[in-house]
Amino acid sequence: MEQAEPTQSGFRLRLGLFFILIWWLPIWLLSPAVSDLLGVHSSKDRHEVLLGLVIIQTIVGIVGFILASREVVRLIKQIPRRKVPGTLWYMIRTGKVDDTATRR
Repeated sequence: MEQAEPTQSGFRLRLGLFFILIWWLPIWLLSPAVSDLLGVHSSKDRHEVLLGLVIIQTIVGIVGFILASREVVRLIKQIPRRKVPGTLWYMIRTGKVDDTATRR
């Protein structure tokens, strides 16, 4: 008999939150160092490196938001509203779903 894939993933929630954290960090401040590593010396090219870092960081943040929000929406549909914050915190800390919380 095949087992159904678990509907919740603590890993995806944690990965989404990590990507959102990367989105919030001011990585654009590293653009002068990245430009030097790439051998870029003109002002125009340095601005392109900065723009590239900002675009990549924004894409990572959007992917993180999508990953985390899908897991939260699945959780909200399965458990009573009063148990959502505690269950989310449990998932973030342990990476597992609290089985007692999913029972209505």
